[in-house]
Amino acid sequence: MDKNELFRTEIENRIIAKLKEIQIREGPKDRIFINFDMMDDFLDECQSLVEYFIHFEDTTIDVEIVRVYADLTRYFRRLTVDSSDSEVKSIAQRWLDEIEGWMDDVIAAAARNWANLHPKD
Repeated sequence: MDKNELFRTEIENRIIAKLKEIQIREGPKDRIFINFDMMDDFLDECQSLVEYFIHFEDTTIDVEIVRVYADLTRYFRRLTVDSSDSEVKSIAQRWLDEIEGWMDDVIAAAARNWANLHPKD
């Protein structure tokens, strides 16, 4: 299907709104200040973006989505390195893997669309 920028923007806006609900707050290195109940809802919205790219011929990933990805991976990566609490490290690694997997899927789907729209002869 042709791309639907309005629909993609709606999904991206929901992702950004869900991130705000998670309420990541800075604190000591050994603490996680995140509403984990909201993380699953956030990841569901992220999966909606993957599904969008699978079903629509779009190749545009909004800069705000890249920022969301960068901020979250930076935060969780810092916890996996800096925390002395093994449980915190484990939780942070789980979420880091989830976020990285999501972006890998988005990029793969968008790249597949690019290849389909620009075939090499």
